[in-house]
Amino acid sequence: MINLDGLITKEDKEQAAKEAQMRDIDAARDADLNAGFEWNGMMFDSDEKSIQRINGIVTLSLLNPAFETDYITQDNTIIHLSAGDIASLAEAAAAHEAYHVFKARQMKDSLLDN
Repeated sequence: MINLDGLITKEDKEQAAKEAQMRDIDAARDADLNAGFEWNGMMFDSDEKSIQRINGIVTLSLLNPAFETDYITQDNTIIHLSAGDIASLAEAAAAHEAYHVFKARQMKDSLLDN
């Protein structure tokens, strides 16, 4: 009697290939998320710590509408941000995140549909 328990089927190979492609999509998404985003003609870091910093100044500007602060761009230029600038910067950061997350989701959905 032949034991077929360890036999890898065509379906197993296709599933493994899809899983590898999903991991590649996730890796590309994460790289894009961390690559930075543009606001007002300047590039800003978008790694987790930088997004925490942006969220922190957003919170301060919500607590005090007169809040202003200096901020360092991706190329280390120091700029001054008003509360309105902070809100606009946060909006750009959120749009950057949403774009890349939904782009990856669409790619995964397309892959799963095949």
